[in-house]
Amino acid sequence: WIAPVPVPDIAAHDATEVGLELRPLRRGYLHFRGLRLARPDPMGLFRAIFRRPARDSLLILPRLYRVSPIRLRGRRRYQQGGMQLASLVGDSQEFLTLRDYKPGDPLRSIHWRSYAKTGVPVVKEFQDEFFVRQGLVLDTFVGERTERVFEEAVSVAASFARAQEDQDSLLDLMFVGTEAFRFTAGRGLGGTENMLEILSCVEPCRHSDFTQLARLVRMHLASTSGLICVFLDWDEPRRALVRELRAAGTAAIVFVISDNPEHVSGTAEDDAANAGTWTVLDAFDVQKGLDAFFARTPVT
Repeated sequence: WIAPVPVPDIAAHDATEVGLELRPLRRGYLHFRGLRLARPDPMGLFRAIFRRPARDSLLILPRLYRVSPIRLRGRRRYQQGGMQLASLVGDSQEFLTLRDYKPGDPLRSIHWRSYAKTGVPVVKEFQDEFFVRQGLVLDTFVGERTERVFEEAVSVAASFARAQEDQDSLLDLMFVGTEAFRFTAGRGLGGTENMLEILSCVEPCRHSDFTQLARLVRMHLASTSGLICVFLDWDEPRRALVRELRAAGTAAIVFVISDNPEHVSGTAEDDAANAGTWTVLDAFDVQKGLDAFFARTPVT
């Protein structure tokens, strides 16, 4: 609902502009259907209502927190299709050599000039492309947790997505909604604006469990250099995934959002193994927790 705004007297054949203000109650798309003009009678007892269709929409972004870009110390990984992904930042494929044609080689790889000279088909080989590809994992499995916890998790994920846009690496957003999703930004594949739009509309997942998200992360682990994980809990399935990431040599930083942070804890073994890489953020004061994290943790 938008509060009514008085319109000043308008002379015949004249025009004026009136501004309206609203305070969105939630993120996502806000759809407008039209406006209504109310004209009072001379006695001020009744109002004639004039309705005018004016369909439009406004995207309400999640709350964004003050964060710094995180460059995880992961290895550069081979990226299939690297020429297209790397072309805008100077890592384009380099020609290596010619070799004999093998069944299944694409026609676009044939070196036609050599083929015309020798009558034998040969193809061009290029150097494989390796560069940094980071993942942003959002936990959407709310269970019995409050809506505030989930909304703060979305805000933290959106804040890191926004902070990473100036880096030359790829950023994959992974979460589970109606199905498992993976969206990529960076290196000519679209800016973080699209990622923020997706996060503006993400909803909690109530029909599945964390194993589906863990499966999605494992599926793309071979091409991922490091992960920023935004979790709603620090239970055994989530700790197991982080242990698996470390065993695979994938750097990971974990943020656990909770409205009862003093009750979030890991085992002594996990706390020692993950020291400095998992942080509990109080859902009622997220910025304070983020400031404390960046004050004590190197992020580049």
